[in-house]
Amino acid sequence: MKVTISTHNGSAAHREHNIRKKCVASKQPHIDMNGVHEIWRDETARAAYHRIFDDAVKRYNARQKRVDRQITNYYSQIEKDEKKHPVYEMIIGIYGKDEYGDPICSPETGYEIMKEFFQGWDARNPNLELIGAYYHADEEGEPHVHLDYIPVAHGYKNGMDTQSGLVKALGEMGFFKAGKETAQIQWEARENKVLEDLCKSKNLVVDHPEKDGSKHLHTDLYKTKQELEKASENLHTTLTETRQAERQLIELQEKEQLARDAAETAEKEKQKAIWDADDAKIKGNVFEEAQKALERTRAECASPAVRILKETEGKTGLFGSTEATVTIRKVDYDRLQQNYEDVRRAEKMYQNVLDVKEEMKHAATVRFTNLYDSKEIATSARVLEKEKEINELRAELADIKERFEDAQREIQKQDLIIANLKKKLSEYNSIIRFFPDKWKRMMFETTRLREMEALYERGEFHYHYYSGERYLYVNCREVSEKEFLRDYLSECHKYDVKPKKEMDDRLIELTKPKDPYPVFRL
Repeated sequence: MKVTISTHNGSAAHREHNIRKKCVASKQPHIDMNGVHEIWRDETARAAYHRIFDDAVKRYNARQKRVDRQITNYYSQIEKDEKKHPVYEMIIGIYGKDEYGDPICSPETGYEIMKEFFQGWDARNPNLELIGAYYHADEEGEPHVHLDYIPVAHGYKNGMDTQSGLVKALGEMGFFKAGKETAQIQWEARENKVLEDLCKSKNLVVDHPEKDGSKHLHTDLYKTKQELEKASENLHTTLTETRQAERQLIELQEKEQLARDAAETAEKEKQKAIWDADDAKIKGNVFEEAQKALERTRAECASPAVRILKETEGKTGLFGSTEATVTIRKVDYDRLQQNYEDVRRAEKMYQNVLDVKEEMKHAATVRFTNLYDSKEIATSARVLEKEKEINELRAELADIKERFEDAQREIQKQDLIIANLKKKLSEYNSIIRFFPDKWKRMMFETTRLREMEALYERGEFHYHYYSGERYLYVNCREVSEKEFLRDYLSECHKYDVKPKKEMDDRLIELTKPKDPYPVFRL
């Protein structure tokens, strides 16, 4: 079975993505954070520019008599240049699966081939300074390698003698434009042939599909990737908000539980005050028991002698006397005397008990009333305060629950969007791998369109005093906005690419005929 190879060259290098910087890679769902990736070479662009061009900058500045013409930061100068890019990137890969869905080229063999391709880079490309090489086997799809390089050209007559320039750097390596074949296309073909030879050395047969059907696919793919990254960022934001809502929900539940505990404590204090009142009532019953004991004492003190006195009361004696007399035994008399003394003492004690009872009853009533009133007021106030706090917490809890449900629905929506975008991206990647040469050609043909769109979006316009029209600087030449937009639409029609709506609408507005008599129109 045959494999397809790709040596895609572009002008966008993303070091943070390539080195798997956590804050960047964690937001990209197509990356497995536990997957295999290796860094074969890594140097920051700024450090590389200082290393490569600092001597040329010093030589140039030494020739300048005016300080304002000297170069202070060559890297920043290239960043602002519309025609150049600080760092270029080539992505190489070996693709193709058998009828069972397994890779035709094993991961081990692909690793060896791409490692050899990287190791021979410096010898093959002396003017393309390689500052980064990153092996990725932790993304969706098959393993690939990112190669970041800076084109270094020499012999400039204007400006620095050594500069960053891709065309001149390729020229020093022997690649020049021939008809429609630019130096870059010829160089990419050479690199593709090197990769193909390495595959053949491992007994792999390379296929070169030439079927049509992928025209302008890169525009939709680019938009799909942008939408996928945006959806991933939205999902990350939504998840963060959801976690915050969950934490707030837990905190509110804890606060509500504390408020409930406080309300229960206040209710217990209220109940205790009521129990204290009941206890005071119980203590008051002791006096009633004392009174009953006195009655029992009086009943026990009743003797036969007392009954005898009552029976003889009012009878006439032997000498005509009306006083009743009775004769009792001395033992009964002594008992009667003792009982009388006991009754007197009991009555006196009972009277003292009654006096103490009234005093204690009054003091207990006053104390209980004050205690009950104060506790009742304080407890009621605390209960009302806690009930108000609980109601506020419940309202806030309901609001957070609603926001939490909204966040959950938003997550489901973002998951659906990401799933659709992944499916679409997978389809595009499959087509691109099947038509690598068509893809590279389309990317090269439509580079000018993307540069024109970027230039227009920056909006670096200036106005002419007399005409009142807006102008842009394009390749050191003034171009009116109308002319620029017409040129842009012509390029879109040429490659059958849909123009940006805002640019199309702006051209319609500029070409619309103006009313010659605006003052007299009603």
